[in-house]
Amino acid sequence: SLKGAGATKTTVNFQNSFFGLVDATNAVVEGIKLVNSSTFGSRSTVLLESSGARIKNCTISGGYYGVYVGFNSQRPASNSEISQNIIVNNSTGIRIWSDALNITVYNNTIAFNNPYGGLASHIATIIVENNIITSNGYQFAVVEGLQPTFRYNNVYPGTPDVGYQGLPPQTGINGNISTDPLFANASGADYRLSAGSLCIDSGLD
Repeated sequence: SLKGAGATKTTVNFQNSFFGLVDATNAVVEGIKLVNSSTFGSRSTVLLESSGARIKNCTISGGYYGVYVGFNSQRPASNSEISQNIIVNNSTGIRIWSDALNITVYNNTIAFNNPYGGLASHIATIIVENNIITSNGYQFAVVEGLQPTFRYNNVYPGTPDVGYQGLPPQTGINGNISTDPLFANASGADYRLSAGSLCIDSGLD
């Protein structure tokens, strides 16, 4: 396990690294600001390729992929959890590849990942719950025909193509909403919710 003092206090900056942090079986990574500042084109700040890893309470930025899940069929990533993170300022926030299995993504803020997207999945065995997904190139994309578990998320904007790709807009279904989350000061990296945000108390306990 790797535990920092909190994402505002502990920073790990990966320089000249194609993959920044690589998980291990049942690893827990918590409370760290993770940045990949290398110049490799398809770099990832976090690579999940093992079983049972958990990434939580981190800030993840600087990657072509913030979190890349599933390296290949020999190292696919399974039963992994991405929770309570701030995943911002990557080209793509989270990419879940087709070899991965049983991935849970919940209670994250996934925002300002451009020019591509917030969360892209090539698998159906994913639970996406209680996330704020906003202001990315697109918000949520899945291979057409797959039916992931997607509930109690705020996807903004929630329109076709920009909000959702590969499935119809989910606003009003399974507790999903689409509203400006009203970050306190996004330009200052303060992603707390302002009073009056409809995201407050809208998730699943």
